[in-house]
Amino acid sequence: MRDGAIHCAGRPEDVLTAETLSTVYGVAVSVERTESGRLTCVPPLRAARPQTFEVHGMDSL
Repeated sequence: MRDGAIHCAGRPEDVLTAETLSTVYGVAVSVERTESGRLTCVPPLRAARPQTFEVHGMDSL
């Protein structure tokens, strides 16, 4: 359903696609099949932000 109406109908393999889910929920996802055959919706990984650290007092080492 999207906006109170059926967006599409059919077999799970045909309906639960990355394109359909991304359109309905407004979030980019991928759909993968597990070893057991189930469809799984996977959100994209966010790019890791580089971490910086300030080191103080290194003169005493």
